[in-house]
Amino acid sequence: MFTFIYCFDENYNIQGFVSIMSLLDKVSEKINIVIVHKQKEKFSKYEKLINNHNNLENLDIKEINTKDIEFPNIDNNHVSEATYYRMYLDQIEFDNTFNKCVYLDADIICLNNPINYFQEIYTKLQEEGKPLAARTDYIKFKNELHEDDVFIRNRLSSINYFNAGVLLFDYQNWIDKGYFEELRNIQKNYDGQIKFWDQDLLNVLIDGNYIEMNHFSNFHIAADWNYPAHITESHAIFLHYQGKPKPWHISFINDSSTKFFQENYRKLLGEKVFITKSTLSRDLKGFFKLIFSLQIFKCSYPLSTLKEGIKALFFSSSINQ
Repeated sequence: MFTFIYCFDENYNIQGFVSIMSLLDKVSEKINIVIVHKQKEKFSKYEKLINNHNNLENLDIKEINTKDIEFPNIDNNHVSEATYYRMYLDQIEFDNTFNKCVYLDADIICLNNPINYFQEIYTKLQEEGKPLAARTDYIKFKNELHEDDVFIRNRLSSINYFNAGVLLFDYQNWIDKGYFEELRNIQKNYDGQIKFWDQDLLNVLIDGNYIEMNHFSNFHIAADWNYPAHITESHAIFLHYQGKPKPWHISFINDSSTKFFQENYRKLLGEKVFITKSTLSRDLKGFFKLIFSLQIFKCSYPLSTLKEGIKALFFSSSINQ
């Protein structure tokens, strides 16, 4: 049985909940869900809804104590400290033991059943004895080199650098081989600025020694959205809103890809549109463009979009990037 692991804080409660429910709706067999959260009581309103799903075997929500943990490069960025929580999975006492794990970022929507493909890749992972499976983000010599080149900055000997938004691994194997502790040591001894957070650290640890998954397993809006919508809906397993803006930002609300998040949100929570504050300059630019270009009338719910956009821009103190 697969265990799917999420790590997020209260800033991503709604997004994490929507992602989990989209996954449960699509899987062809029962699965376990593990959530590592900073304050689990702030997620309690969604816990019962998840527990009621027929495809859930077990839900395990655990708190992480972040008091003495350093989280590099999270100020003024679109990620929170929660991106580093998975580096501490070995220090959390879970309800059940498990091996077959998939880590998912909370800005992911499941479009198709992942079980068959991920079982195929997991079998390959076991046969080849590699630490994890992931989608390749960059290939050396095929991507233009620049001053922030991931291979130079991270001193990688491999020609492949993977995206860490969807990771398949054997949890017990990572415990037995001390990979989590090694990952934290890499952070402690990292020479230079960590730009892409724990994704950089994971790539230093693995350095190309991974099973490559196809791009439909971790389908990126920015890189892959030139596919026709029907191809995306029928082939993509996990739709990953990596980077920014996000489908809950006013500057991106009318993009065709946002419907996958917003439709799931409407179905689950009964509200018409979900919009949160990002950066003021981007939000203002996106808001006025939506109004003056009349694109707002192409939104599914123009008046609700206008109302929630104004609320996020001018009356919300929290920023959800």
